[in-house]
Amino acid sequence: MSFLGTSNKRLHTVGAIAMGVILFFSKPFVKFIYERGARDYHLTRLLVWAEPEKFSRDGGYQVIQGLYAIGSGSFFGKGLGQGMQKFFLPESQNDMIFAIIVEELGLFRCRTYNGCICIFNLQNDKDIIFRNGS
Repeated sequence: MSFLGTSNKRLHTVGAIAMGVILFFSKPFVKFIYERGARDYHLTRLLVWAEPEKFSRDGGYQVIQGLYAIGSGSFFGKGLGQGMQKFFLPESQNDMIFAIIVEELGLFRCRTYNGCICIFNLQNDKDIIFRNGS
């Protein structure tokens, strides 16, 4: 991700394309390694990331419950304090806090909130660049 810290547009474009290619081929690569007989803790984590539905009892329980929370919140949410998945998610206040927020506030409000944060960060970056003169 270090390519994001450059002002060279060519390097930025090549890095973004490389990251897209890596993400595109990562799931088939993990499946290929698993089919060849590799059984390791790290590989299991990658498999849970690639297909959490198949490993919902082993390591994908929290991911599946987070997806249920996001799905049950739908577009406008259930309302503050009305979410139910927070009772099923272990460590919901840490790892899956965004899923709980989406369930209660809805996807629309969370995207709006994230957009406001992005606008604030961009404005802050412009201010820092202006003050440093670079």
